[in-house]
Amino acid sequence: MLKLVTVEAQAYLRLGLMSPSRRRVLQSPKGQADTGVLFVPGVGANGSQFLGLKRALEPYAQWFGSFEYSSLRHPRALAEDLAEYVEKVAPRSDRLVVVGHSLGGLLLRMVLQDDDVPDNVLGWVSICAPLHGTWRSRLALSPGLRALAPDSDMMRDVLAGAHRLERLEGRILTIGARYDQMIAPHTSAFLDPHPQLELDHVAHAGSLLDRRVFGAVTDAVRRWQVS
Repeated sequence: MLKLVTVEAQAYLRLGLMSPSRRRVLQSPKGQADTGVLFVPGVGANGSQFLGLKRALEPYAQWFGSFEYSSLRHPRALAEDLAEYVEKVAPRSDRLVVVGHSLGGLLLRMVLQDDDVPDNVLGWVSICAPLHGTWRSRLALSPGLRALAPDSDMMRDVLAGAHRLERLEGRILTIGARYDQMIAPHTSAFLDPHPQLELDHVAHAGSLLDRRVFGAVTDAVRRWQVS
């Protein structure tokens, strides 16, 4: 367990050092792309945390972008803004893959369960996200983040709309960490019956730097492109 804590602390340090280079995530060629990837970070984070995953996906995608937001706002309002952003960037590629970490993964779930999802969304990857809520949110100072509790009205609405993800059957990958200190229970990061990757040796932040995650995501995107 001490090793896991050390690895997680190192991950937070590395991800924090990436922040000044956040714009590098957005460097993409102009014009229409065959496949695009939109990253949605977690609370207090930005697109630079996906640099490792971006590099892994570069052979399979030509356009990359990230949705930046203030986590002080309520998740419902953030999901509305994200839906508008997805609608805006979707035309930049023929096929759009959306990837979210932590709160970003839940926000994407809320958007993808809406009625007005762009037709060219190819697939969705969720990494260490509270897809069913997290009891840790009860400790949050922000009222909006406390809405992530599994028994909140917002999460009840999210779970009630699960059937709307059927349109993405076969094109969803959920990733979680057994010892995730932010997601309780850690199984909240998974969606049945969709493919899952459970991590044992890294936790919440470390998942963004893990090569198993890079491999699973690139394999999924490659499969979705040919299916």
